Amino acid sequence: MGKKKINYYKEKRWIMAWWYKRNKELQFTDIDMLFQWNKWWKSDFTDSADEAFRNTYYWVKRTVNTMSMDQIKKGRYAVVVNKPIPKAIQNMAISKGYYIKKSSASKHPLIVSGYAIFKHKRSKDPVYGGKHELTMRQVIEFLEGSE
Repeated sequence: MGKKKINYYKEKRWIMAWWYKRNKELQFTDIDMLFQWNKWWKSDFTDSADEAFRNTYYWVKRTVNTMSMDQIKKGRYAVVVNKPIPKAIQNMAISKGYYIKKSSASKHPLIVSGYAIFKHKRSKDPVYGGKHELTMRQVIEFLEGSE
């Protein structure tokens, strides 16, 4: 079985560290972290015994135990994807009846800095990419596959 690529993996690790640093009263076992991770980002990891998950768990635990909240915030913001939506892609979306929105890590630090597709500019619920976890490639693939 090949290694699955997790979109925004570095951001997700930092977000998880931020979450646990901020919520010190929460249990911090591998099972608890797997549950929280899958609550936010379904199907990145399926098993707490997975080597990639184990490495992620140990990294998050070490980060929470050795870094201050300010250091964690700096680390989280250092990995943010700051690429804006290309105008040509937004125009393609609009021509097909959609609107692309990019997440703002400064406004929503516990959400990855990816993209989501909405029906209209003012829509609250995304049509695709519910947690703003789409890459630009996924956005383009969606738009090219839609009528």
